[in-house]
Amino acid sequence: MLADLGAPVDRNTVVPPGDDAGVYRLKDILVVQTVDVITPVLNDPYLWGAVSTANSLSDVYAMGGKPVTALALLGFDPCRMGRETVREVLRGAVDKLKEAGTVLLGGH
Repeated sequence: MLADLGAPVDRNTVVPPGDDAGVYRLKDILVVQTVDVITPVLNDPYLWGAVSTANSLSDVYAMGGKPVTALALLGFDPCRMGRETVREVLRGAVDKLKEAGTVLLGGH
């Protein structure tokens, strides 16, 4: 859908919007970027965090990249999801990042 909107690209854009991830050339390095937003697909918060992170990492692998860094994005309703549940989601995510050798830089 983004590909049809005429999103801005430049001569360093290798893979524009419309694929699993975007690829951009920075001098002699190709940077693969992606973001996923996944609603709870499992009742277990730890597994939800692990599965959603594995899915995001797979987008980078699908583009032939190696996930080096990541940002965490977690949207939740604080009236329906307590602090311990959020902690378990993030714990699952962090464990998958460790498995992949990927550094978590921060997030929201």
